[in-house]
Amino acid sequence: MRPTSKLALLALLAAGCISSVPAPDAPGQTATQSSPQAAAAGDDEDAPLTFCAQGPSQSVLLEDMEDNDNRSLTQDGRGGYWFSFKDDRGSSISPDSDSQTTWCKPAPSKLFPMASGGANGSKYSARITGKLVKNDTGQWAGMGFALSDGKASCKFDASKYKGISFWAKGPAKVRLRAPDVNNAPEGGVCKTCYNDFGVDLDFGPEWKEYSIPFESLTQQRGRGEDQPHIALKEIYGVMFMVHEGGAAFDVSVDDIKLMGCP
Repeated sequence: MRPTSKLALLALLAAGCISSVPAPDAPGQTATQSSPQAAAAGDDEDAPLTFCAQGPSQSVLLEDMEDNDNRSLTQDGRGGYWFSFKDDRGSSISPDSDSQTTWCKPAPSKLFPMASGGANGSKYSARITGKLVKNDTGQWAGMGFALSDGKASCKFDASKYKGISFWAKGPAKVRLRAPDVNNAPEGGVCKTCYNDFGVDLDFGPEWKEYSIPFESLTQQRGRGEDQPHIALKEIYGVMFMVHEGGAAFDVSVDDIKLMGCP
């Protein structure tokens, strides 16, 4: 749960772990649609990305796993449940909890247990292991959690934050995904869904901190409906997904935060 340093972010940019995009210098400033990474807050397709929309904000800890349950930290309407998922084509995953078919459903009937040992000497982390099949039509597995507790809304407004940070280790090639109202079926917008905004990362065998600006999140072209932006005011959750056919994976994450604004 250490604050992300500018040096760490620069190192990520240099290593190609995240996209390099112009960042606004002041809270509430917007990125225009002339940038290939431009995105909008909410479901207004013509609006530019507005992050840090409410001025300076503190970083918020979403989950550190230290309570050793299957729910993210409950505060300010947050507190969704953890889950794992996989394709139905022969891939394996452990732990194998209920697939998240809707962000608004109750807690999974099979709990997602936390793993012993976390980043920086902590007690617990979220971990999945397994192997993907190789299929001509695709393969996948992963884990994630809902941001909202589902009481007032299944969606969460992340526009007052500038990004997400976390500690992780592999080995695995992982795509961080942030399902939103435009790309999740629950939003009622997409016809060909699940083309979530995200970023591809290569987790090594040692714990490492990652800092991902919202500006760097993009869709995967040709994998569903293209949206002009991420709906930052209406995010459903956070997912860590593997999709490399035939590959074994071992993914651990810890100390997940929303990054505050200066």
